[in-house]
Amino acid sequence: PPGLLPAPAPLPLLVYLPGIDGTGLAAYRQFPRLSQAFDLRALFMPPADRTPFTNLVQQVKALLSSELERCGPSRPVYLLGESFGGLMALALATELPAVDRIILVNPATSFS
Repeated sequence: PPGLLPAPAPLPLLVYLPGIDGTGLAAYRQFPRLSQAFDLRALFMPPADRTPFTNLVQQVKALLSSELERCGPSRPVYLLGESFGGLMALALATELPAVDRIILVNPATSFS
């Protein structure tokens, strides 16, 4: 009908990948503000979970792949990795071509 505004474009998807504690407590106070500009998803990993890194990357890749199928190819996708999550963001970006941007916060990348 005339006078209706078009549906707003979907917000870019921002996936927060936490540090080794898996909780995201270090960044949670910034989530409300980030949620104004992004469709924010935060990964929670139980601190007692000792899944090997490569398995964890594959599990998160599967979750993201199913979400990306629903989003469509035109929606921007950002990975925000903090510390250990920075390593995961880098690994996921090599596996998921739909990732547009990687944001690394104090990434744990200085280990061989």
